[in-house]
Amino acid sequence: MAIFIDPVAVEPRNGYRIWVRYEDGVEGELDLSHLAGEGVFKAWDDRAFFEGVHINEEGGCVSWGCPPGSDMELDVAPDTGYARLLGITRERISAMSDEDEFFAAVEQAQRARKLAVNA
Repeated sequence: MAIFIDPVAVEPRNGYRIWVRYEDGVEGELDLSHLAGEGVFKAWDDRAFFEGVHINEEGGCVSWGCPPGSDMELDVAPDTGYARLLGITRERISAMSDEDEFFAAVEQAQRARKLAVNA
């Protein structure tokens, strides 16, 4: 079962970090430095381009617009960013065998967060 929690606010931060808030109140900083300088993310070398981060309302994702020479927006999958803010590491996400395992981990982290908030 897919979990669709959309980002509702985003701001650039120092380095290759962004602050994101999702519609259910989960928020925090994401370090995207592992993507910087690789493939299409080379566009972030232009600081003004990186600081142009915004929410793509059509796709419900964090986006930077079209990098030079491309007609497709550069974006980060909202589910992965959300999972990382819930404490699921990039390494754990990479090791997951399929989408079902990913969404089960997100649901478990959501339940743990709700219990902590209500405690």
